[in-house]
Amino acid sequence: MGFDIFCAVCGGPTCAFITICDKSRRAALREKREEDPDFSEKDLDRKEFRGYDPEIFSPEDVEWTYQAQVLGFNPKATGLDKMYITQPANYEDYGCMSDVESDDPNFPEDSDEFQCYRVYDATQTPCYPIHEPCFKLLTQVLCGTDNADHLDKDSLYHIISSLTEWGLPALDYGEPSQRYDQCWWSNPGEEMMVAYPLANPQFTLLLRNTVSTDDFALPTPLLTSSPSTSASLSSRVRNDPFAHIPYDITHQITLLLPAESVLALARASYPVHAAIRDGRANPGFWRQALRRCMPWFTELHTLMRHGTVDEESTDYKGLFLWVEMSTRPRRGLAGPFMGVANRRRVWGVCEQYDALYQSRVKVKQREREMVCGVEAEAIWKGAVNVGLPVVTWPPPGERDVVRTASTQWVCRWDEVNAGAFLEVFWDKVGTLAGLALVLGGKKKVIGGDVFVEGGEKRLFGAEGAVVNRARKVFKKDTVEIERGAWIEGLVLHLPDVFYTEKTETSIKGITIRMSNGKESSLGDSNRKHCQRLLQIAPDHALVGITGQISGDHRITRLGLLQHAHFDVLSIDTYNELDSPLLHTPLWTTSPAPLDCDIHNPSHPIWSPENITGAVDLRALPSTDRIRNRYQIQDPYHEDIVPTHPFIWAATERERRNLMSITAWLYEGKHICCVRAEYRQGSGIAPRMAGPPAVVRMMEDKEGGVERMPGVDQAEANGVLMRGRSKREDMCWWKEWVAQMQEVKLHVDGMGGEEVVGVDVVHHEDIQAVRIRTNSSQAYWGETRPIMHYWNFENREADAGDKIAGMALAFTFGRPQAEEIAHRFEDVSGMVLRENPKLSWLATLVVKE
Repeated sequence: MGFDIFCAVCGGPTCAFITICDKSRRAALREKREEDPDFSEKDLDRKEFRGYDPEIFSPEDVEWTYQAQVLGFNPKATGLDKMYITQPANYEDYGCMSDVESDDPNFPEDSDEFQCYRVYDATQTPCYPIHEPCFKLLTQVLCGTDNADHLDKDSLYHIISSLTEWGLPALDYGEPSQRYDQCWWSNPGEEMMVAYPLANPQFTLLLRNTVSTDDFALPTPLLTSSPSTSASLSSRVRNDPFAHIPYDITHQITLLLPAESVLALARASYPVHAAIRDGRANPGFWRQALRRCMPWFTELHTLMRHGTVDEESTDYKGLFLWVEMSTRPRRGLAGPFMGVANRRRVWGVCEQYDALYQSRVKVKQREREMVCGVEAEAIWKGAVNVGLPVVTWPPPGERDVVRTASTQWVCRWDEVNAGAFLEVFWDKVGTLAGLALVLGGKKKVIGGDVFVEGGEKRLFGAEGAVVNRARKVFKKDTVEIERGAWIEGLVLHLPDVFYTEKTETSIKGITIRMSNGKESSLGDSNRKHCQRLLQIAPDHALVGITGQISGDHRITRLGLLQHAHFDVLSIDTYNELDSPLLHTPLWTTSPAPLDCDIHNPSHPIWSPENITGAVDLRALPSTDRIRNRYQIQDPYHEDIVPTHPFIWAATERERRNLMSITAWLYEGKHICCVRAEYRQGSGIAPRMAGPPAVVRMMEDKEGGVERMPGVDQAEANGVLMRGRSKREDMCWWKEWVAQMQEVKLHVDGMGGEEVVGVDVVHHEDIQAVRIRTNSSQAYWGETRPIMHYWNFENREADAGDKIAGMALAFTFGRPQAEEIAHRFEDVSGMVLRENPKLSWLATLVVKE
């Protein structure tokens, strides 16, 4: 059984599952009482009337609820703000919207699923459904106009995210309210909840005819009309703060309240009551109250503005009281005012959003006010961001407050290459907390540490950065950017999220790559850490930095802002931004002794020279299809899953000496480790790729008794126990290795045999991989694809290219204690996890 989803603004259904009874409950009651005058409403069969009253609504009246616009987040969009709003779409089931279209530039064209509220795969970003009429009301409240071009979709998205725990933002949706449930219940008497909230001509005509009469005139209050009586009652007030406030202040305070609160305050405070009680004596207040305390009643405001409401003869207090009562949202309301009452209810929700929205918008405005000038604004409008990867795990909680922050580093083109300093801030646990570009400062060295005196600092993150000798809230590193050079990329260093028992990672080090070829590493750039490249495209210049920051000041996403270089005169003279696939993953580093031309400690696989130089290394994705992430449901975001280069033939020498490619399959179907071996005497060491703990286990296996003829079992066990305490039981190791199936592809490199194809089956995870040479092949993974249940997607090198290897990413099951197969008793803190599997693959090709 599926479930319904609800509008994030009105709280009503966004699906075509509203029930309208075949027979009116009231009509049935009348018929029964004609037969039996003593018949009671309690005697009706309740099951027969589980739905809305057909005398109140027809199916056509509620069709507006069947579609909703989708507010979403596309991290791959190139805009500074990456949120989008779609056209009205249909609800499919299980929280997914279908037939989604949009002309928003941030709309993800490569996606065909829009999961609302709940996301089952960590890489997915949730969407939020909003009825089209509700979105117009929300935009009106937030921006003062229903033109969505003025809406800060980024701030709105983060607000809804911070309020949503499971299926609906934690707001007061007014009366009549429904408790969140799996399905929408069409309860009798709650028809108002799905009444169309925008204006309609029929109601406007009715209202025009009604307010043009003098039916709202109230009788003069008798008991409190005389000055003596009023003074007598005023003297009985013991303690009321409004008794000492001037009338004009009371007047202004009261007009800031919603309609129902005006009357409540007048009942609670006699001085307020005395000040506004007489509508005829004080028509100005009540006329303003109709406008300011009832901003949702636009039809009435129009009639007042056009003179339909006679200013001389109308009792505005009586009109106010009548409108307040007629439009008060409540159970059992029926008649022509249902739509306005629902609008009033929805407006109250919008005002709750507005209280949060305005504060966020003001923060952004203050950030932009620090940058001024026509040239600065032109640079900002032309800046793009081609990637905003996740850089922290675990992610912020569902109710955590996250905001998008951006800092412009270049306000004039003459600042580029003019020399500057980059300050990098680290928090108390050594995680990146902020970056600042300092222009015009002077370098000062104290005790080997670099400091900057003076200059203009443009800071991202590290709110309230304080660095002093007494108390260091942040540790600060500083690197100089020499005159004539500029930053052309950042390399982020993150620990392997799966290495230790705690599945945690964040930016622990950073390497600044300069245009003059120099590099500076700051923080913890341990070689065991994974590396993510943030690269500036050719013919572009770094102009700023952007990211998302959580409520506890963690940088959760980070990206660079770049602009076509200032000396590029025409847009036709530079290439469109196209981030190579090699720049997308979080790469593991190579082992120190690895001798590989395209991946080694001094020349990582992501090096731009690999792409633009003679090697011309490229990565081919394993599929061109849009992957249904609802079917994947991986608990880890793909941005923080390490990707392992597996290079078996970077050069002709390696290709000719290749002897075998082996894969180990966990439980006989999940690829978790691979190995390439070369001819003895070639001088090329075997290469393995996989999660470090799995590689360690399989290296021990390969170093065991089967590879050591003449060595007794005790000595072999010593090899198997390498790096582990002698007290550890060998049984667990044997049982774990026993779950591995070895599939080996023999390759006669000397005879001209080579890998010519890497084929993959997706459903939606990777189910199987087929490695093809020009004379044989091997299957890794599920056996069903071999039986033609699914089709392989083939990847082969183009003419003039050769397959050099693969890029492989491995993930694991849910992060639970029982998922730990073994904890190694050494200083590394490494753990071996259960349920390893291949989650991503790309084929690597080089020039022949």
